[in-house]
Amino acid sequence: MGAQERGPIVLPDLLPRHTARLLDEHVDLMLVGDSVGMVMHGMENTLGVTLDMMILHGKAVMRGSRHASSLSTCRFGSYEESPQVAFRNAARVIQETGCQGVELEGGARMAETIHT
Repeated sequence: MGAQERGPIVLPDLLPRHTARLLDEHVDLMLVGDSVGMVMHGMENTLGVTLDMMILHGKAVMRGSRHASSLSTCRFGSYEESPQVAFRNAARVIQETGCQGVELEGGARMAETIHT
């Protein structure tokens, strides 16, 4: 079935394990977002969220997910230095959480990093 026949992609953000388990069979993709800092930890913004926090949260989501694919946000400052640093941190997130991919923000300026 093609994407147009199937309808919109369902992508919830910020899922703890129990929510991931409830929604797993009904969504296409789960995003482990850095908004975890504001929603679950009371931060004013996402700047204080660390890569370790993202990994911890990603592990919780993955414990509740069996069907949907999962992406984890790579934290601000964890990929901008160089493509090599970006790869190292992205690989760490994937290895430690079991998610299928990572999200980098930055648009066209990150193209070389993503291509690498």
